[in-house]
Amino acid sequence: MAFLVYLQSKIIVMKIKFADSFFESLKVLKRHDTWWYKTYNAITNNIPHFFKNIYLFRKELYKHRWWDYSFTLMMLKRSLEIQVNGMESKGIEVRESLDKKIVKMKRVIKIIENRDDINCLELAEEKLGPIHDWDFSADNLNEEEKAHNKKVYALAHELEKQQWKELWTILEGQDYQSYDKEKHGEFNDWYDGSGILGWWD
Repeated sequence: MAFLVYLQSKIIVMKIKFADSFFESLKVLKRHDTWWYKTYNAITNNIPHFFKNIYLFRKELYKHRWWDYSFTLMMLKRSLEIQVNGMESKGIEVRESLDKKIVKMKRVIKIIENRDDINCLELAEEKLGPIHDWDFSADNLNEEEKAHNKKVYALAHELEKQQWKELWTILEGQDYQSYDKEKHGEFNDWYDGSGILGWWD
């Protein structure tokens, strides 16, 4: 009997605590919507964070222009670099899934770097050999050298297309609706870390 009374008292206390916590949360939300709290938060948090972001993106902001997609990719790359650094050093997600996300994020960064630094051409040269004469107007190349250059440029273009598709495949991520435990095993074994919608901590 005493035990039942004790349980009932604990349940009542839990209900009271829940109620107190709920109404306290409403008060906090109401307070956060006041002009004076918004002003305080702007001065102590948002404005300092704004200047911090200017510093973090200073190189990208200096170079940014409106007329080309490469500047948009440049901002995405820098944003992912900052996010990767934060998730690696301060992330609270379990390493099993977090590490997979970081690998995919770093791959996106690398693909954007390849487009920005014409690394696809360098990769093609590593496979087929260096091109002959960078001067496109040069007429001193024989037929064999011209054919070689054509192959290198074609491979570089193909690598660029492959990486472009890979970029958007990573950002899109896996189809979670297709996951089947019986077919794919445990979710963490099936999950590969892709999907920008899941890149948060």
